[in-house]
Amino acid sequence: MTLRHFQIFVEVVHCKKMKAAAQRLFVSQPTVSQAVTELEKHYRVRLFERYPQGLVITPAGEHLYRQAVPLLESYSQLESAMKDSAPARVLRLGGTLTVGHAILRPLLRQFSQAYPPADFRIVVDNTQAMEELLLSNRLDAAVVEGIIHHPYLKVFPTIPDCLVLVCGRGHPFAARARIAPEELSGQPFLLREVGSGTRLLFENFMRERKYPLNVQWECSNPDTIKNAVMDGFGLSVISIRLVEEELRRGDLKLVDVEGCRWERQFSLVYHKNKFLTPQLRDLIDFIMSYEDNGALALLRS
Repeated sequence: MTLRHFQIFVEVVHCKKMKAAAQRLFVSQPTVSQAVTELEKHYRVRLFERYPQGLVITPAGEHLYRQAVPLLESYSQLESAMKDSAPARVLRLGGTLTVGHAILRPLLRQFSQAYPPADFRIVVDNTQAMEELLLSNRLDAAVVEGIIHHPYLKVFPTIPDCLVLVCGRGHPFAARARIAPEELSGQPFLLREVGSGTRLLFENFMRERKYPLNVQWECSNPDTIKNAVMDGFGLSVISIRLVEEELRRGDLKLVDVEGCRWERQFSLVYHKNKFLTPQLRDLIDFIMSYEDNGALALLRS
């Protein structure tokens, strides 16, 4: 098997049709079909199910894809390193929405001050999307708030965070020193979208206690959630890093839930077979040692 076989196979996975992959690669469709057939014969597996509407990758194909992507990336890095002894390479960094709003800017600003200038490409989305982008090698690394399950991804908990329950100034909970956990049952909540690590943590909390969860607003934009809570539409559970200013101004009120503290850590994630360039190693080391606990001080005040 050659690298060309794997390049063709990966393109077919992306396009889901051999004709489209052939057009992208500027080769004939029989060439693409032959390369896939040779891979299947060599490994004695079926990589795709052929249906009239397109190709559907098999479990064996998924496994080969996860191995082929970092292999091709390593080859690309080798080519760059040999052609240029000091290559300038784009660092593709992802962050989940809370990380993107509260962490990435100061983190990258400090990294740029401590290390030689780097060209970054940043993607901000939820944990589920970050996992998919890392597995398909469209990101070099990501900092996420949710749980990563895939065995091909290495996960390193690093930056501390805490979720808090907040309400508007006019909410009945605003004047309370503390509420009981069962009082959350049936309350109108404004939460992040499905796939968010923040939402999953709170959903698990409610599910374990068999409290009914009433989600009236679902939104991927933290600012929209905060504004709606301030306008009295309900409660939210959100990273304290995202509501620091609103809490200091008194626009939002922190609600203490008896016996509950939703502490967590943001995690650095990258593919276990990722080729780590010197620049990427520097970034990983910097993230692992990064400290920014200013917002957490509100919980102790």
